[in-house]
Amino acid sequence: MKFKALPILVLMSLMVVSAKATIWTVDNKPESPAHFKDLQAAIDSAVVADGDTLYVSGSQNNYGVIVLNKRLVLIGAGYNPNSEQLKTQVNRIELEYIIESNYAGDDTISSPANSHIMGFDFTYGINSQDGIGNIHLERCHVQSIDIKGHSWVVKNNIHQGNININDDVTNTLILNNIMLARINGACYSVTIKNNLFFKNAFSNVNNSLISNNIFLERTDGVSNSTFRNNLSYGSADYTFDYGDNTASNNIVNQDPLFVQAESTEWDWENDFHLAEASPGHQAGTDGKNVGIYGGTHPFPQSGDELYSGMPSIPQIIEMEVINNILPPGGELKIQVKARHQE
Repeated sequence: MKFKALPILVLMSLMVVSAKATIWTVDNKPESPAHFKDLQAAIDSAVVADGDTLYVSGSQNNYGVIVLNKRLVLIGAGYNPNSEQLKTQVNRIELEYIIESNYAGDDTISSPANSHIMGFDFTYGINSQDGIGNIHLERCHVQSIDIKGHSWVVKNNIHQGNININDDVTNTLILNNIMLARINGACYSVTIKNNLFFKNAFSNVNNSLISNNIFLERTDGVSNSTFRNNLSYGSADYTFDYGDNTASNNIVNQDPLFVQAESTEWDWENDFHLAEASPGHQAGTDGKNVGIYGGTHPFPQSGDELYSGMPSIPQIIEMEVINNILPPGGELKIQVKARHQE
């Protein structure tokens, strides 16, 4: 007896739980046997502790507005998974901390700092209170996000809205994203690397290292920053050595020669790998391609799906019960096939 394309929940239930953290399952489908039906209820639950992981199954129903005030790992099924699996949808996530005082006047702070969010389709985006840092956002389809704390990592996402960065933020990495909007206000040791920008890329960005990106619109809006090994094409404002910026080894106004793209507009069907004849081929600071498929975090794909957001964990694609008739006390034998995501 074979079962194909099992829901992600089956994999979750088979995952090994570490000694220091617990894995919980969340699924808002009525027939689901998950630990929780509601994502917010799972986050708020007293049994879900800092450092735990929530696997959030794909569903036809949106999980709504989420307030995250604990250090958790949230893993969804992706924003555009294969045709046999539903995506994991949320309206938006609010990052908040809670300060509680006891009778002695001692404060206890609960914070989402150091949380990891992967594999979600956002209707809107992520809002944050000041000072919440070390957030890792990956493999999401998201609107605008607010970065108001240090040391965020934002990689392998599709951004429909702006990335807004507070002026005092440091040590943030923006890597291998598809950018359909711009970055506002990046300051102090922000690295912007191997992204693909379809619109005007920047506004009030300064003190940043900008390398190995592809720009299909304007590159202005930057000061006191360094441009290295970027490629620009298709705009009147495509230069890098303007103002007080420094620039080296950039490729100015040359067609990137994507593998399959009828225009320089975003389309889910386009393939933005670079052809070998591309001027950006092996032209990055590391000798790899510029754009989203270069660097140390190339944009992931799942099988034939170029843009899926499926998580970087193995997923069961087929399970076969070898002996579906058992004698009393018999042993059930199951053969499992899984696929590892890039």
